[in-house]
Amino acid sequence: LREVCDHRNTDAEVLAHAAQLIDRYLHVGNTDKRDYQLVGATCFLLAKRLVQYTDFSVTKEDILAKEIVIAVTLQWDLTCITPIDFIHPITSFFTCESGLRQLIRQSAKQIFMKILHVEGVNLFRPSYTAAACILYAVRLTVAPDADGFASGVRSQMERLLGLESAELQDAFFFITTLFKRGTVELSDEVLRVDQGPPIGSSESSKQSPP
Repeated sequence: LREVCDHRNTDAEVLAHAAQLIDRYLHVGNTDKRDYQLVGATCFLLAKRLVQYTDFSVTKEDILAKEIVIAVTLQWDLTCITPIDFIHPITSFFTCESGLRQLIRQSAKQIFMKILHVEGVNLFRPSYTAAACILYAVRLTVAPDADGFASGVRSQMERLLGLESAELQDAFFFITTLFKRGTVELSDEVLRVDQGPPIGSSESSKQSPP
């Protein structure tokens, strides 16, 4: 999905929305691993009607049928609030130069786009994930001695979004562990999990029961 979005310059909101639909559906729907691509394509279609990007491995009829299954399973509640929805309005309140504000905003979106697939991110509410991504973006873009800017941003987000300080700290710490220190490069552990077990291993050959 990320490759499709990058190729078509699709808005980050579309990918975030599709990823949340996938996650919600897989939590309540019994899905065979062989259907994962179909579920992904269908949820992406629901978020942005791009039927042609399925590697020709599923048909239009397959997608239309699965679309109904997903919609019924989710009781037709297809609206999603994602971390992306919080980043732009929250950063608009920051009292800093507009260029820095835009840099923080774009960096926070980039950070979230890199980790939205990582197991555990969805355990935090979208507002906390957004705030944590913004804090990490501030850490990467603002000098450490910038007159308490980071602590001011944190206090401001806690007040505006009604965030609990301890929970925000948990979300921020978790997100920092997903990257190599001081960068937006995913950690070796995240990359290892992304690659999956070696081909031919017992784990890679397992399939979900029908």
